Amino acid sequence: MEVLLLVGTGLVFAAGVFMMVAAHGNASPSPGPDQGRLGLKGGPGQAEDRVQALLATVSGRPATVYRYTQGEYDAGLRLAIEGLCPSVTFWRHEVSRPQSSDARAGEGIGDPGFDAAFRVSGSRPDTLALLTAATRSAIRDLLLGNVRIAQVRLEGGTLTTDVPTTGFAREHPGLDQVARKVAELSMSVRPPPDVVARLAENATQDPEGGVRLQNLRALLDAYEPNPRTRETVRAALRDRDPRVRLEAALASGATGNDTLVALAVDLAVEEACSARALDALGPLLPLDRVEPLVREAAHGPTDERARPARTRAFVTALGRNASPPALELLARLVLTADDAYGAAIVDAVVAGGRRNAESALIPALGPSLESRPHGRARTREAAARRLGAVGTVDAVLPLQEAAERHGGTIGSSARRSIVEIQARLAGSPGRLALTDGEAGRLSPATDASGRVSQSPDED
Repeated sequence: MEVLLLVGTGLVFAAGVFMMVAAHGNASPSPGPDQGRLGLKGGPGQAEDRVQALLATVSGRPATVYRYTQGEYDAGLRLAIEGLCPSVTFWRHEVSRPQSSDARAGEGIGDPGFDAAFRVSGSRPDTLALLTAATRSAIRDLLLGNVRIAQVRLEGGTLTTDVPTTGFAREHPGLDQVARKVAELSMSVRPPPDVVARLAENATQDPEGGVRLQNLRALLDAYEPNPRTRETVRAALRDRDPRVRLEAALASGATGNDTLVALAVDLAVEEACSARALDALGPLLPLDRVEPLVREAAHGPTDERARPARTRAFVTALGRNASPPALELLARLVLTADDAYGAAIVDAVVAGGRRNAESALIPALGPSLESRPHGRARTREAAARRLGAVGTVDAVLPLQEAAERHGGTIGSSARRSIVEIQARLAGSPGRLALTDGEAGRLSPATDASGRVSQSPDED
């Protein structure tokens, strides 16, 4: 009897121990330090549900979260929020394969950092109105956070963000953080209620000069008659960026001329900007303000101080000005400007059938310029060639002397011009004759016949 009692007691104790072990084995373990850091919350699928709910709650738009796989080693979660701006597309591109600046011209929004990382397409006004400084800041904040983002894209009104999760044994630790940033970004990429007002705000207040410029152009292209556009143009005349001031001045008519002059003669302004201002001014360029440009013309395109586009635009503007002071400046440039600009200067001298052009070109044939680098060969040849059309009897001897001193194209151009002048002036007052003293020499005819005579030793 005692034996049976002892066996029964042992069985009861063993059963109790088994039940305690079983109960301990079925209990959920307390989160360890690693699990708390990684944010482990439930089994597979629960993370997607939680993040999706967070996106929808914060953004106020339909949201979905699903797994994606791209290639052999890239997998993760794709966060998508719908119901956003449908007319604009932007996406992060491969930074390892940037396009050239020429290929990017006209495609970006004017923010170098953003344009280097993103491509954009869609309605130009809508794109610029959407990508404000605040929106670009939200995108940068998302990309530069602690969580790696593989892609950010807005297309068809849906904002998608790819978060790689490969390499994490458990749930990605930053999903909630990313979800909040994506939801906040979605609030910025919704169609603005007033595109014109948004463009005007960007054109005057964006911290990037290039963005202000692009927004101003969009206003002028799409909404030029709008009173808000004209107001923005007036404000842009005082912008700190010369490119913005230039665009505003070009759109302001005579009101913008003072701004154009300031941009044209300021050597600190980028030369492309100055060249456009000079081209727009043309004959309206005030000649009493151009001394800096005259001095700059002395530097050739290979000189580090040279700005060839601005110098050529300056010369062209002088060519469009028919006044005697403009011709005096051109005559000065014929003798002082770098030889690389010689042909352009000579063309400006004769532009529009200018009277007295001959007086500005003849000095270029003289021996005094031969001490200059390369003997100013381009200027001399251009002058010799152009004198054939505008020269009178006064040009003949200088051309003849130039032909005798120089061979090559200078000599050939001088001789052709002599023949051209001879044919044009023969039989008219100031007629020409070939002298008897030396074959091929021309001089004013002294007889009354008005014919061109030829020396006896010429065929």
